[in-house]
Amino acid sequence: MLRTKREKKMRVAVWVTGLLVVVSGREREEPQSERRKQAVARLKWMRANQAEHLRLSTREETAEEVAANAARSARASRFRLPRGVPAGRVEFSEGEFKSAGRQLFYERRHKLVLCAVPKVACTELIKLVYRLSGDPRWRRDPHFRGDSPIFRKLSLAEANEMMNDDSWTKVIFLRDPLSRLASAYLDKFVQSPKRGIHANYGIRLFGESLSFEAFARRVASNNTDRASHDGLHLGTNLHWKPQRYICSFEKFAHLYHFVGRYENIREHAESLLRALGLWDDFGASGWAPPLGKNHTPPASRVPRDSIFARSSSHKTGSASKYADLYAPPGLEAAVRAAYSMDYDLFDAIGAHPADPPTSGRAWARRRADPRHRRLCHLDSRAFGADYCGA
Repeated sequence: MLRTKREKKMRVAVWVTGLLVVVSGREREEPQSERRKQAVARLKWMRANQAEHLRLSTREETAEEVAANAARSARASRFRLPRGVPAGRVEFSEGEFKSAGRQLFYERRHKLVLCAVPKVACTELIKLVYRLSGDPRWRRDPHFRGDSPIFRKLSLAEANEMMNDDSWTKVIFLRDPLSRLASAYLDKFVQSPKRGIHANYGIRLFGESLSFEAFARRVASNNTDRASHDGLHLGTNLHWKPQRYICSFEKFAHLYHFVGRYENIREHAESLLRALGLWDDFGASGWAPPLGKNHTPPASRVPRDSIFARSSSHKTGSASKYADLYAPPGLEAAVRAAYSMDYDLFDAIGAHPADPPTSGRAWARRRADPRHRRLCHLDSRAFGADYCGA
């Protein structure tokens, strides 16, 4: 039975009234809290990352990419790990071990020791340690796990034996301090606070929000007081602390079998795993997030599924972004001078961005000269009388 015109008008009136109530209610809503804004921003960032992953994983490789992958693998196959313990046994002091032990990870099945340097792909490298150990949960964020194979859980005696035992392969990746400092700023001062991961490091550490120039100049200051976040010293935040200090690398560098560079991390990681005979099982595939059930990967997906394949595709844009941060006159020179101890060590062992991976063996000659023991200049007691003298 057809409704009367009056009934139809009443229904329309009720619908319009309800719509107006909803709209007016939305207008009266409180503005989003800062926490809610961060959650929304993080969700957008995650969706953008997923979209980029899907685009890369379902695109066929070009002929140029296929050739580049083959050339990279050929270069990576040439590296050989040095063996034979160089002269000069060194050991952690008790106080030193408390600090160095937080960044050193071990994997017993393949006798691997990793010095994980913050802002040098340390998250993925620690995941590699978990994967090598056979842990089925290796994809999880390694920074929030209670079962981490970290040196500080070992006894001091066992840690010293591992470091001086040549059958344990010691590994570290290094990075240009300029780009590492810029990356730390963008991550900890800009991007992570927006995504709601943690508070702005500027406010948290320095008491104010800082521009990159202001932050870099404070880091490059001559302050050596550990109670202050200015300057570079033993108390400096790990994310921009000189790499020479992390894991007491200066002291143990001559014992490291493999020193790679972040700038070539895809190729250098392949060099390491090929030298250990582990590339096919642990590096060549399995690193890309799984695709959805409605997406079929192309036959040539494997190179993009290898370790660090995805991260390498983003470095060109990052380099130009970092260059812009160092535009203020004199800023780059000031930061480079502040991190001179890192550049000095890179020169001594031949660890430059354009070089193939190396070892720390060449440091054995340099470390014999007390003038090069920068750790001792900072705190001779912390690093032990055997290394720094009485």
